[in-house]
Amino acid sequence: MNDVATMLIGVSSDYLHDGVNLEVFRMNVNFALESIDRQLKSEKQAIEAVKGWIGESVKCNLCSYEWVAVRHEDSDRLECPNCENIVHFESEEVD
Repeated sequence: MNDVATMLIGVSSDYLHDGVNLEVFRMNVNFALESIDRQLKSEKQAIEAVKGWIGESVKCNLCSYEWVAVRHEDSDRLECPNCENIVHFESEEVD
């Protein structure tokens, strides 16, 4: 259970036991729901930011050096860490 849900449960039990104005309770519930919405939007943006990136084992087609590269899916060339050329590459099967 996240912090906002815990807060919402605590706030609702306090208000129901103390007989506080229902409008105040409603405002606090709306505040908690807005906090949850902001948190979900933030998490969605974080997920969107990493989409399109691939980590895979690759092999330089000039010097045959193999390494694990993280690249954007639109990339068709990488800099080989061994020969330092910007080269096309082949994805390698990882067993």
